[in-house]
Amino acid sequence: MFAADFNDGVSFSDISNDDFIVELPAAWQTSHAYLQWTDENDQQQYSTIADEKQAILDAVNAGVGLVNYLGHGTLKQWNYLGLLRTNDVGTLVNYTAPNANPTLVTQFACETAFYSHPTITPIASAWVLSATGGAAASVGAVSSTGLSANQSLGREFFARVATPGKSIGTALLEAKQAVALSDPDADVLLSVILLGDPTLTVEP
Repeated sequence: MFAADFNDGVSFSDISNDDFIVELPAAWQTSHAYLQWTDENDQQQYSTIADEKQAILDAVNAGVGLVNYLGHGTLKQWNYLGLLRTNDVGTLVNYTAPNANPTLVTQFACETAFYSHPTITPIASAWVLSATGGAAASVGAVSSTGLSANQSLGREFFARVATPGKSIGTALLEAKQAVALSDPDADVLLSVILLGDPTLTVEP
């Protein structure tokens, strides 16, 4: 499941399609929860926060193996209007549903893993701390990050994470190493972290 924010000078859905999803093997089935996208007639289409939020929750509860979000973020939510909030994560039941399956969540957005805040639990942490459902591991940023660096890191990560037997920790490390070769000062190199077991692998 690939989610993307409204356009903001750039098409997050296009980056999701052309830089992230394209790196996955053809055998992987993908779905999306885009707030804005360009259709086959080059026309802009829009969805609603409520519809795409429900699509994400339904996918996780049905046992989807990977959820990615690209766009603006804060400690407590995806996108500034609350596409997904920490309290939404608390409603998930994918640990107890008939198709019980924890997911991997990757968030290429600002501050979603800002775990050092003294009073607020960030959404990246909420994903792995929820008792009834959520994620076995969660990737997010502890600070603000630039779109270009997120785009590069995401592309390199998705090119690796689907490799049979490759752990998510190794995929993220190798992705950072690849980004560092062309941009050693990229903010994502220090800001993006993994919460959860780095030895886990993702299956289609």
